[in-house]
Amino acid sequence: MPFVIILVVLTVPAAIFFCWYQMLVRKYKNSSFIMVYHKVDRYRGGLKGLCVSPEAFDRQMDYLYRRGYRAIPLGSLVDSIINKKDILPKTFVLTFDDGYENNYVNVLPVLKKYGWTATVFLNAGAIGQTVQYPMQPPEKHLTAEQIKEMSGRFDFEPHGITHRALTGLSDDEIREEAEGSKKVVEQLTGKDADIFCYPFGEYNGRVINLLKEAGYRASCTTLPGIVRQDADAYQLPRFEFKETKVWSPRYFFRNFDFYLRTFFAI
Repeated sequence: MPFVIILVVLTVPAAIFFCWYQMLVRKYKNSSFIMVYHKVDRYRGGLKGLCVSPEAFDRQMDYLYRRGYRAIPLGSLVDSIINKKDILPKTFVLTFDDGYENNYVNVLPVLKKYGWTATVFLNAGAIGQTVQYPMQPPEKHLTAEQIKEMSGRFDFEPHGITHRALTGLSDDEIREEAEGSKKVVEQLTGKDADIFCYPFGEYNGRVINLLKEAGYRASCTTLPGIVRQDADAYQLPRFEFKETKVWSPRYFFRNFDFYLRTFFAI
């Protein structure tokens, strides 16, 4: 009898864990995830959550690299979603919003180190300028020359012209933001720019319809979540990493899918 009890004590938890793990594998199969950053630099004031130190960013990339993940172009993931093709296993996408100069200074060397690619969503009206956003210190933005130099490792997509929330704009203003930023980025890079990023993560059905009319095939939100093959291409979720809040309970559970998936390297 003691042997039977010991056998049950050992096998039942193992069976439960195996079933749970298989459930996770099915959940994350044929899926990927998108990571979003803003500034990768020393904190110099303002909203601290928008800034990740170069050392922390490198550690995060090293963690993913050691877990067997690799970064792929955002366009490749969008292709898989639109064409209903299998998503390559253990792949993810790196995105950077606004187009800060520190992406050139501090991110480019890390991408070269791991042989990865990334996407920058450019605030088209701030290229080559120093801009101060609300509750932020003045920040230098990428110049046209830096953008061209980065083109081997980065793709560039539109993030509007004036960085205004589109939901509060008229149809004509939304068209100006969408079409104008698309034109600027395409002229600058010589490539199609057809993936949008919603300023402040604000969007609705009207905004999506106007983006479609402007020639966009996908767009990114600030909502967290795994990107599955059946995802809505105009509501792509992204995991945002805020160094100062990484261990807060709310932040942990917001990005729980990311931590769970990468811990098991699924």
